[in-house]
Amino acid sequence: SGGLPEIACLTPSRGAMPEPGEVDGTLETRQIGYEGRVFAKTGSLTHVNSLSGYLVTEDDRELIFSILSNASGVRSSEVRVGIDRIVEALASLGAPIVTEPLDSERRLAP
Repeated sequence: SGGLPEIACLTPSRGAMPEPGEVDGTLETRQIGYEGRVFAKTGSLTHVNSLSGYLVTEDDRELIFSILSNASGVRSSEVRVGIDRIVEALASLGAPIVTEPLDSERRLAP
């Protein structure tokens, strides 16, 4: 993999973000197998979970992502599993380029 590009304004942010498998990091047990390709910060409050960061896809595309869940009615542990699956799908398969925002009929049901 070519890794993430060195963009001056983003480089300090990357260095502050945990990677999968880092001891005592927030991703210590998450995204295992994506070391060196996923750099992200977790966030949580009551009924809110998030993961935001950078990743490199299998086809070497570099993506910035942010996934948020608010008041889903699902246990936080299950939400984290869902968030991790989204990140793993992006990293493993590459992300399609979306050129238009989704209209209300195409959005996922709450």
